[in-house]
Amino acid sequence: METVDWQAGRSLDAMIAERVQGWTRHPERMHESDNRTIDGVLYCNPGLPGINGGGAGHTNVVPYYSTDIAAAWQIVETLATKQMVKLYNEGSHGRWYWEFFIWTKGAHMTASADTAPLAICRAALKLSEGA
Repeated sequence: METVDWQAGRSLDAMIAERVQGWTRHPERMHESDNRTIDGVLYCNPGLPGINGGGAGHTNVVPYYSTDIAAAWQIVETLATKQMVKLYNEGSHGRWYWEFFIWTKGAHMTASADTAPLAICRAALKLSEGA
């Protein structure tokens, strides 16, 4: 799937949680009306306490990485521990967009979008896939 095909939403948030932030799928399938699920799947964050005081690795609501800048900034903080990153706003022909760069050893990843959170998510997924 091309980077530009990744649209903001809960499916993208789940991909970021797993591939970039290290979350895992809970083995039990839940009812889709449970607000902790994405398409009926629960996710566990090994680094955070769970809902209702559960221990590390318990289920949590996956952050809205692709639509909320505070959640997307968690990705930036994760990436910035190992890579150099840069987020900027660019304009061309009357259209403004966000671009996010990630520099790794000998290469770089970049992605753009109409919003900063989506640009961050797209670049992070490209990095996770080794694109």
